[in-house]
Amino acid sequence: MGDNSVGVVGVAWRVQLMSCKFIDSQGNGAISDAITCIDYARKQHARIINASWGDTTFQSAALHDAIASARDAGILFVAAAGNSSGDNDANPLYPASYPLDNIIAVASTNRTDGLSFFSNYGATSVELAAPGEDIFSSWNDSDSGYQYESGTSMAAAYVSGAAAVLMAHAPGDNYAAIRQRILTGTDPLPALQGKVMTGGRLNLFNALLAGAPTTPAAPTNLAATATSSSAINLTWTDNADNEQGFRVERSADNASFTEITTLGASVTSYTDTSLAASTTYYYRVRAFNTAGNSAYSTRRAPRPSRRHRPCRPRHPGERFCDFVEQHQPDMDRQRGQRAGLPGGALGRQRELHGDHHARGRRDELHGQRLGRQHDLLLPRAGVQYRGQLGLFEHGERQDPVAATDRAGRAIRVERFCDFVEQHQPDMDRQRGQRAGLPGGALG
Repeated sequence: MGDNSVGVVGVAWRVQLMSCKFIDSQGNGAISDAITCIDYARKQHARIINASWGDTTFQSAALHDAIASARDAGILFVAAAGNSSGDNDANPLYPASYPLDNIIAVASTNRTDGLSFFSNYGATSVELAAPGEDIFSSWNDSDSGYQYESGTSMAAAYVSGAAAVLMAHAPGDNYAAIRQRILTGTDPLPALQGKVMTGGRLNLFNALLAGAPTTPAAPTNLAATATSSSAINLTWTDNADNEQGFRVERSADNASFTEITTLGASVTSYTDTSLAASTTYYYRVRAFNTAGNSAYSTRRAPRPSRRHRPCRPRHPGERFCDFVEQHQPDMDRQRGQRAGLPGGALGRQRELHGDHHARGRRDELHGQRLGRQHDLLLPRAGVQYRGQLGLFEHGERQDPVAATDRAGRAIRVERFCDFVEQHQPDMDRQRGQRAGLPGGALG
């Protein structure tokens, strides 16, 4: 009992203990009885078994299998390394030396952080050391007896108590995670270098911090690619090694974002579907774990004022002249209204992209005045193409997009304003020639 000013107290006050005895007062016991104790603890759902016993003669397949069954049940097995000043790498002592990943073999240190003179050791078979010399503890001569004792049995109990605290602190950790916390958190000591696997002595405080998760690093290089009229594919770089997964968020206004999916660890792509064609979407991605969320993904901004990558699904490709023919009445009416004509009527014959239409004078292609900066794409005359139409925003310069003709050959699709700037002299000269002006000059 703790906090009663009597004797000593353990490190984990709120645990349930099972005393399973198989060794008599002379220190003798049978392997079969040890197995019975281990199986009993497993059936009672113990989480830690403290094995402050062992011998070089205890090598047994049945004992090995009993400890393996405890491992399969999620039980951590803490074993004393032995008290014969021997090297367990050369002369194994069991059960501490079984090659099972739920076993922690414990050597003993003294009050000056040296290896106790009696303690066994092993650079590859003993994991760490803990205080085990001149330990004041309860004794078996009476219900109120206390006595100073030394041995790796005392050292093992310190590790078992630390494991109990860690399990209370991190209830979601399994035996392997608790074991790793203990080994990672040791204090390195010169006297233990080459003597135990970690080269260190137990430190519970460090163990509590060692396994504490930190927020993952933010993903970078977020890229968005329209793969159809209703889908956008996202890719990014995973810079973390401790994430539980990724959260993907989407916005239609670059201000209010909504989480659209949660992905697992190490995933670096996602396809967003059921989107509206020719609509701009903004995305951001962040990693997460039990410690929290990372910062949001970084990216190459199309425009400095934007914080997140915009993207629109591709609009199905259509011939330019078909687009003009569909929208020409509205364009004629609007231009006629600007010119002050009754009802917006617009009269003379014009020529559009090699086709003749009887709805008005020569238009400046796609309803825009020549040379005016705008965002539509102009394919070559008479070419069926698959490309992006109306995807450039606010006159922002972008590279030409890939397209193919009906035969599948690659063609270049240019921004309309770039096309006009390039071909305007030829267009003026041709119009001047048709008007009978000398040299085709058009002023």
